[in-house]
Amino acid sequence: MRPLTSPDKVEYRRPDGLPENFAYSDELANASKAWAVEAGATPKVAQAYHDRFVGYMAEQAKAQQIALARSVETTHDDLVRDWGPTGSDGFRQKLEVANRAMKKLGLVNAYKAKGILLPDGALTDPQIAKAFHAIGEAMFREDTIDGNAALSGGNPFKRNAAGERNLTGISALVKSDPARARRLAREAGENPDLWMPNNPL
Repeated sequence: MRPLTSPDKVEYRRPDGLPENFAYSDELANASKAWAVEAGATPKVAQAYHDRFVGYMAEQAKAQQIALARSVETTHDDLVRDWGPTGSDGFRQKLEVANRAMKKLGLVNAYKAKGILLPDGALTDPQIAKAFHAIGEAMFREDTIDGNAALSGGNPFKRNAAGERNLTGISALVKSDPARARRLAREAGENPDLWMPNNPL
């Protein structure tokens, strides 16, 4: 076979057995056609290099997915050791504080772009979760002291012995978890619509 003389003459076939979610790069494949011509490759050699390269990329992507899954599991296990079982009030409260801090600082999208926070909300680093919990504790300390329902597990809509509601806790809960705020308002015999942002007091 004669060496290729023009990138237009190079036609790659995708190798069989690639993972379904494999991100094949047409841009990279097209760029490599010119490299094959520069190297004086024959069509057979160009295809062989293409197949080996794509196969290697697929192996790397699979290894990365496995490593990512392990890091999510490790993060989960680490947080459970420190915060308690995932279904417990303690775990949920700490996670809520960490999530609120991350949102307040505007880091959710940046962390998703870097793979620190996965699209489903899973974290890949327990130290980051713990750091944001500590930051959140400092940022929302007033809410915590006032018994914010999102943090303490209480119902801020219920009146205390003096007949007062926890307005700071209600405000924070409405912002952080509107659905829960509605439920707790109903449980306390309140009309949830009166407490939502579009119906200010």
